[in-house]
Amino acid sequence: MHDLTPPKTLYTAEELVLLAGTSKVDFLWDNFLPRTGVALLVGQPDTGKSQFAKQLSAFIANRQSNFLGFELSPNHGRAIYVSTEDGEQPTGTGIALQNKRLGFSNNRNFLVKFLWDENLDQLLEGLGQTFNTQPCDLVTIDAFGDIFEGADSNSNVAMRKIAHKLHGFAQQHECCVLLVHHLNKAGYGASPSQKHVQGGSGLTQKVRSVMQLSSSNGNSRKFSVTKGNYTPKQYKDNWLELDFDEESLVFTTEGVWSNISTSTPMVQGKKQRDYSLFLESFPPKGLSFLELSRLIMGYYNVSSATASRDIKEMHQKGLLTLIGRTYQLSFLSNDKQYDDSDSNDSDCDENDCDDDEPGRVSDDDIFD
Repeated sequence: MHDLTPPKTLYTAEELVLLAGTSKVDFLWDNFLPRTGVALLVGQPDTGKSQFAKQLSAFIANRQSNFLGFELSPNHGRAIYVSTEDGEQPTGTGIALQNKRLGFSNNRNFLVKFLWDENLDQLLEGLGQTFNTQPCDLVTIDAFGDIFEGADSNSNVAMRKIAHKLHGFAQQHECCVLLVHHLNKAGYGASPSQKHVQGGSGLTQKVRSVMQLSSSNGNSRKFSVTKGNYTPKQYKDNWLELDFDEESLVFTTEGVWSNISTSTPMVQGKKQRDYSLFLESFPPKGLSFLELSRLIMGYYNVSSATASRDIKEMHQKGLLTLIGRTYQLSFLSNDKQYDDSDSNDSDCDENDCDDDEPGRVSDDDIFD
């Protein structure tokens, strides 16, 4: 039964402080997406906006603890992606490719709705019914232009009106609504700016966050924040360098931020990765370098080079022990050394085996 009770709108300051419970802003995706509210993801065509949004949804549905190096804090572990452009087959194929690369299951917490004839009110009513039994942390609408119903998209009043309606839905259901949208042609190739978001500025004025994907060399992309009411200034003055794999449709990053104006790398302290949660599910039998590298790439959403450095760091810290060609938890390897003969090929000697996997970095190379 849909809750028709009007939301409370008048509070005392004391009530708000008690309701907040903390002095820290509550984010779904730390620094970038509020837990409750409306946000924009914009960019010119072929920058991978839709794939970025689907990957974010998949990380939420698989209850990952971070996305592109920043904390992800879903309450429900569920996301719904509203597609107004692609149909069932291409959408399913794209999700399957991402899941394979990331090592995710095709779980039921990643919901996809296809919008054909409904107007915005009908869409929100249907989503509200879904929330009654399947509450979500994130609702992505791709693309915003297909749900705009005003006569003039350049009208600030029309844009604020539709943004206000979406904001009301987000508040009522305590979720984040992410709108995938386009840049105007003046923004193609230009420095990131919210003034290049297509349509009247009433939209960017109303939303809490505006994120932008920009093309770079080859498969490189740049992620920037042109508006963030609660985003630290350092992330609005700089952009994050991303790599987009066109085969798997997955974004990864080395965590390099550069100044938007000067391209100078942002000075920041090196983050020490906490491996404790990752190692909790480490198989007692151990893993080969390739198996461990793939597991790290999917868990932390990083490139193979970063995974190699993580393996080296865990080995140097004494968290992992290398026995033959198998990595084991150090406290297990002290008690019992497992027979790793199954992981070796009896038909090749130690030097020849490295050539069986093109592009693989050998264990000896890592620890030179």
